Amino acid sequence: MSTSLIISGCQTTENDEEVTPTVNTVVNGSTAASTSTIAVGSTECPYGGIQVKTGIDKNGNGSLDTAEVDNTEYVCNGAAGNAGAAGNTGTNALIKILTESKGSNCVAGGLRIHSGLDDNRSGELEIGEFDATSYLCGTWDYTASVTIANGDIRGAKDATVKFYRGIPFAKPPVGALRWTKPQTPADWTGTRDATKSGNICTQRESIRTWQETGKIVGNEDCLYLDVYRPNNDVSSGMPVYFYIHGGSNTSGSAADYDGSAMAAELNMVVVITQYRLGPLGWFRNADLRAAGGDATDDSGNYGTLDHIKALEWVKSNIAQFGGNPNNVTIAGESAGAHNVQNLLIASSAGGLFHRAISQSGAYPISDDASGDVRTDGTITALGSDTLAALGSNYKSCTDGTADCLRAETTSNILNARKIGDGNSLPTVSAYADGTVLPIAWPSTFASTVTSGTYNKVPVIFGANTHEMRTFMPLFPIGKWGKVYDLFDTSYDPEHKWTFEEIFPTEDDYTLYQTCAKYGSENWRAKYVDEMVNALKNEGNGTKGVYAYLFNWGEQDVGPENFNKVFGATHAMDISFFMGSDDSLFGYSFTKANKKGREALRSAMMTYVAQFAMTGDPNDGTGTVNGTASIPTWSVWTADSGGRIIFDANKTELKVAMSTGDYKTSGAVLGELAALTGSWTGVLSYYKTIPFMFMW
Repeated sequence: MSTSLIISGCQTTENDEEVTPTVNTVVNGSTAASTSTIAVGSTECPYGGIQVKTGIDKNGNGSLDTAEVDNTEYVCNGAAGNAGAAGNTGTNALIKILTESKGSNCVAGGLRIHSGLDDNRSGELEIGEFDATSYLCGTWDYTASVTIANGDIRGAKDATVKFYRGIPFAKPPVGALRWTKPQTPADWTGTRDATKSGNICTQRESIRTWQETGKIVGNEDCLYLDVYRPNNDVSSGMPVYFYIHGGSNTSGSAADYDGSAMAAELNMVVVITQYRLGPLGWFRNADLRAAGGDATDDSGNYGTLDHIKALEWVKSNIAQFGGNPNNVTIAGESAGAHNVQNLLIASSAGGLFHRAISQSGAYPISDDASGDVRTDGTITALGSDTLAALGSNYKSCTDGTADCLRAETTSNILNARKIGDGNSLPTVSAYADGTVLPIAWPSTFASTVTSGTYNKVPVIFGANTHEMRTFMPLFPIGKWGKVYDLFDTSYDPEHKWTFEEIFPTEDDYTLYQTCAKYGSENWRAKYVDEMVNALKNEGNGTKGVYAYLFNWGEQDVGPENFNKVFGATHAMDISFFMGSDDSLFGYSFTKANKKGREALRSAMMTYVAQFAMTGDPNDGTGTVNGTASIPTWSVWTADSGGRIIFDANKTELKVAMSTGDYKTSGAVLGELAALTGSWTGVLSYYKTIPFMFMW
């Protein structure tokens, strides 16, 4: 269960209710934080503030007893010359307590405690007001050893979940194995520790708002997966949820996601896999093909082959974790959804999964010939002065021979790819190679489905209302790149931007909203409507074809102007599907919207659990956990539409079916052309810009 508590130096608030400013305790698993307000005039805080005691709830009574306190800290109210900055006289100290996912900060999860001053007097500690962050990690123990195909492993467990991380599903793809199909991992002796996620795959580092830092991080030795299962006595038959992370197929890792909530609350086994990224995962080159190997090695689709290899691992090993290898749901978001779509048409993935969920998939399959051209640009860049200036380990591989390319450093390959791509936003999609994806260009997902040659399973496809708004600030248009500062005052420490400064005229916001609206509608048309319509018309409707639109954030539920700038944008849905209490960029989850969003989270997870069990998201009861009413999720109607709308206001669930809403990409393009063609005045000079976002 997620936890979110705001503690104020003058009052304590939870779920928007004021309570007596005495002692409040937040417990997550075994961790506990006890907070109380401090009166003005105290030794620790002359202007008042908050006392925070932390420790482990050893006796499990849901409180932090005196003997269990391990640490005591103070967060003091601001005053000139005290804890606050100049001008913050009387500013309230605030504490925000969130659950910390299982991962590098806390093996078994725990509590994340943010503290700071309420500089804008909103009553909510916002991300730009965080002065300090500390972690209170939960207790955990080792699991009993589990025997899998390559040896014994031992994971970790807490009160609700057992988890096994960093399990190899293939040999490290290094040296001669770079750009070849994944190989079965070597056996090991003894018991392998499986409490920490494996190395992340080599990638360009980026900050939380997706801007790159310029650093190359990760390791080629990265073909690992994480497994989560409920800590109960069920020994077999649980549905398996196989999740492929997003990140444009160039970034991300299994450690970015915590499958605990899904495993514990939905009684399923959750697998989160890694895969080779960027040019190490998708790379076509004639010299590599000439160097030998079979058609699979020659495909260029190494990341796709990693997904298939991980699914083969699931088939062979998941029963050891209580999972049913004959009931596997593949799911992914963004690039992960593109990869789900690829698996639906990859013949070698047939029989390895039994349901599929595509969340905000966004890329078409690429022309195999274009892959060679892109690689040629990378090889040319390997010999450029621009790359040579980046580091002393520069090594030229301009002849493009297989041996030389396989000996090249990963940093040079990634930097050369970026140079060769013209420093554009990095995205990678799979190639129509004829083997791994057994189609020939210009075949598409929809045309392949129409031919009937695909893996026929029940499917859910969906998108978010304003997918494009997450990406638009990354483009150098107007002052769009300053929108983050509206919600995180630390983003631009030199200036506090306002909505009116970023969008000084009505035309400025009209351009922003036009790009967002039509780019997002085109996304939904191409990667949801046209795809599910093809599935329904071909006959997959007998297996079940469902669609959704995620709309949370479009109503005024978040911070001021959030619905105008981001709203239900790309990646906003992940927290709801996976049960996390941390939102995209950390901006939108507040105490005021907690009740409504948690009801939506519960509904969405309930639909997913039922779909994973039976291939139908409806359980016939019309309830969420037997309480709140939810509607029947109807199947898609061919050439007409019909999708469920996921939404909530601040306090209530707002889920409903829509009908007759099928739209093609051509129709969206026509509407945009008509609109921009009518623009006059200043806008007429910018009528081509919205077409940049028709991906």
